[in-house]
Amino acid sequence: MRRRDLDMKSTRHLFACVLFGCTAPSDSPPSPRQTDSADGEAGEAFTSESVRAASEPVGVAVPRGVGHDASITEVWLDHRATAALSLDADGGVRLWPTLPRAQADSAAVVPIRVPIREPASLSLARAGDQAFVIGAIDTAQSARVIAIELDDAGQPRVRERFTIPPHDPLLELHVLDGGERVLALGVDHRLRLYDGHGKRLNELSKYGVSPWQLRLAGPAEAPVFALVLAGPTRLQRFTITDDRLVELGEPHAFIMDRGPNQNDLALLPSGRVAALLRRPKHRTNQWSLELHDLDSGEVRVMWGEVETSLRPRLYIIDDARALLEDGSGAGFWIDLSAGVIMPAPFELPAALEQLPPESHVIPRREQLPSSSVASRRSTSVVAGLRVAPLGSALVFDPLDADRHHRVEQRLVSVTDLALDRAGGQLAMVMTDGQVVVETLGEDRRHAVVGCTTDPVRALEFTDPDHLLLLGEARVQICEWVAGKVVSEVELPSHEYAKIRPTEPGAGQLGVVTQFGHGSHQHQISRLSFADNRSSALESVPKSEFSSWPEIDTDGRSLALDHTGRHYAHPKADPRAFEITAADGEPRIVTIAENKIDIEKLEPSADGRRVAVVHTPHVESNDYAYEYSYYSYDPPRTLSVWSVADDIPELLWSTPADRSMHMAWSADGSRLALDLGQGVRVVTAEGELVFERLQHDLEIEEHPDVPEPPQVPEPPTVDPPACPDEGEAGGC
Repeated sequence: MRRRDLDMKSTRHLFACVLFGCTAPSDSPPSPRQTDSADGEAGEAFTSESVRAASEPVGVAVPRGVGHDASITEVWLDHRATAALSLDADGGVRLWPTLPRAQADSAAVVPIRVPIREPASLSLARAGDQAFVIGAIDTAQSARVIAIELDDAGQPRVRERFTIPPHDPLLELHVLDGGERVLALGVDHRLRLYDGHGKRLNELSKYGVSPWQLRLAGPAEAPVFALVLAGPTRLQRFTITDDRLVELGEPHAFIMDRGPNQNDLALLPSGRVAALLRRPKHRTNQWSLELHDLDSGEVRVMWGEVETSLRPRLYIIDDARALLEDGSGAGFWIDLSAGVIMPAPFELPAALEQLPPESHVIPRREQLPSSSVASRRSTSVVAGLRVAPLGSALVFDPLDADRHHRVEQRLVSVTDLALDRAGGQLAMVMTDGQVVVETLGEDRRHAVVGCTTDPVRALEFTDPDHLLLLGEARVQICEWVAGKVVSEVELPSHEYAKIRPTEPGAGQLGVVTQFGHGSHQHQISRLSFADNRSSALESVPKSEFSSWPEIDTDGRSLALDHTGRHYAHPKADPRAFEITAADGEPRIVTIAENKIDIEKLEPSADGRRVAVVHTPHVESNDYAYEYSYYSYDPPRTLSVWSVADDIPELLWSTPADRSMHMAWSADGSRLALDLGQGVRVVTAEGELVFERLQHDLEIEEHPDVPEPPQVPEPPTVDPPACPDEGEAGGC
């Protein structure tokens, strides 16, 4: 190899070491590939200690406090049930370093964004008080093992341990407790044992033996292992002794009603007994459980019923108990000692009623929080802790307790927003109706309470201390910090509205009180406010409808800025919009090369900049669409233009949401955007100022069985007074 190539390779290698950490020199074969080799070839490993001496801190920082962007679909626990991994529908992975049953402080529970995307399977082990090792197999069946460590301030950093490339595909990967040993089962049916940095320590491979699944059970300090062999289905136990994979006993055969999977064929914690779940008939609520002694061959059987006709999930809790979850909202506890010994050779009869009567058991029913048909497939149970997904939340349910925790970090979703005059405060109406004001740059939020019980439709700052809140039946001006209403006007039923501040504490509100497409049907009313005091509502003459283009129905009008310039669709150019000054000629502003449809247009107050949401124009007729793939939901684009000069200038653009709300600060320096899931404030040039995608983490504790609602007792009514003796009627 030429010297130049060696120098380039050394430079790339050093750069990778600084970023990710390096591992110790190894005599192992080149597979798995050491990720410290930056050129993609099998490289040497270096110790993490050598990197620590050269560069502190080790690893790359990853975000913490950012929850899932979509519904959670699966959960994994570590071997001691002290940490969890969760996967969402978009392929995002989060690490929960502390679980709420051990720590009620939400700051310690907040998740860590794991730099793994769309894994096929995951494995987690705690490697210390603040250290974790994660193994992942991706959809190409390659593997990746990383370590995440938290510093004294609780900030996480990630380091690559090693990878196994896709040309050596894997079926399963398990990081063992402590993170120093990794078990991997390849598509080539070889079982390998690696150390925590990718050095292959031992391998189990025999001619004619084809393992294709693994079973792990037992406590974290004394795990037990087994291989599932194919043709016929058998279970072969093995142990790890002095970093060697050693088989135990002979394979034990099973007869199953479908292919083996993690649910139907499980190993008890002792490692001496295997549990086999079967269902005699399709669409029945019956189940049978066989307990096979792997040493003596003895078989014990029990059977019973659940409440649905779905195959239940089987959780082995310990050597004496198992739990079935059928999706009905309940769990069914099984006493494993109730199994009846059957004579050998045993074959399950077609009808379970043919088994000995004493083999029929009635499990103890117990309510399971957040148990459903869908969630039972994604639930994980380890060391007596059940964790179930519930949308974007996780439910942590200790099985031996009668209470559980619900942990959620909800996405920010708003129905309207506004910036104050200088763009330093952002007011939002949340989808739950709550009004919140963010002070930008200070990470300070204030929930507005005490002003209104009427659902808020729209809002606007009248000055930095006051908000105009438009509800369904009234409009209020509120001193938002104190939660004090300073002005209120009742409103009739209305459809659309536009709030137009003109100066601090003053402006106008226009509402559509009668909706229609003809001028004889459409009716607009307005009220004015000055010094944060509102006038009475009055009708707008039809001759002045053009001054309210945002709520007019002429089909062309788009907006009006504070200088009086009118924005509208042009009559002949579908690539542009039209600006007309109060005393000037219309000006055509072309913003696209092809035809577009403008959905929203929001000018800044001074008219120097314009934010436009537009889609590609779709021409249709009775038979076909020009762009059939755009016909139902065409892609939307938000573009921001400077129109201060004769030639418009595109400042920036970004994909837009269907229901995007926009709001300029009064000085035109900042623009607030509703992203559909989150809010963002940017400068007029597109530079990010503020972003909030999620609320703070919420931890709630609930009883497993909800308490029945309290029914108020009827009021006590005193009996009528008794008339005096001798009067008519008597008592």
